This record gives sequence, C-alpha cells and structure tokens, in this order.
Amino acid sequence: MAQRATLRDLLAAGLLKAGEELVCEPRQGEVYKATLHEDGLISHEGTTFDSPSRWASHVGQNARNGWRDVKARGQSLGHFREILLGKSRSGGLTSAPASARRREASPEPSLPPVQEEG
Repeated sequence: MAQRATLRDLLAAGLLKAGEELVCEPRQGEVYKATLHEDGLISHEGTTFDSPSRWASHVGQNARNGWRDVKARGQSLGHFREILLGKSRSGGLTSAPASARRREASPEPSLPPVQEEG
C-alpha cells in the first residue's frame, strides 16, 4: 500500500510554508493563484478547499490531479510529496527519489527560497 502525505505533512516538514502562493494552470493561458494556510487548507477568491485536487478541479472545471497540476515555487506539489515520502521511508534523504538526489548533489539549490513577507 502506498504511503500518503497531506499538505499539513508538507508544512510540518518545512517543505512548504504557510502563506505560500499556489498556482494552477488548467489550460494554457489560464493561471489561478491561491494561498496555502498553516492548517493545510487552500483559499482562492473567498472559498476554502481541503485538498489540492478539489481546488484544481474547481478552477479547471473538471476532475484534476492537484498533486500534479498545482505548483508551489514552480514545482508540483507531488514533487514535494515525493521528497517527504523519500525522507520518511529512510529517516533521511538517502532514499529520496533519484531525481531529488541528483538535485541535492547540485551546487545550486533546485528551489528558490520562500520569500518572507514583512
């Protein structure tokens, strides 16, 4: 059985930050933005969603995989989930997906730092 991770798990691990902007582009030229909250909920234009797929399906007006279609800092939420699940299986980064290990070995970070508002 595959392990599952939630947005709350990604927040708790520090992979995502409360207040972070999430982006969904269901069709070319259509860009929707939302805010991730510390409780793992997503808000968009006054409506709150309890999962990335519910939000992506809402803005895309059809069933969507939010872990694939919703991005933070240019990376899919699934990317962050893979990193988290790789860490949790081993207790460290040694068994992270191969793509994540290659990025870690790179001298430059693969993700831009989260911008703190202030």
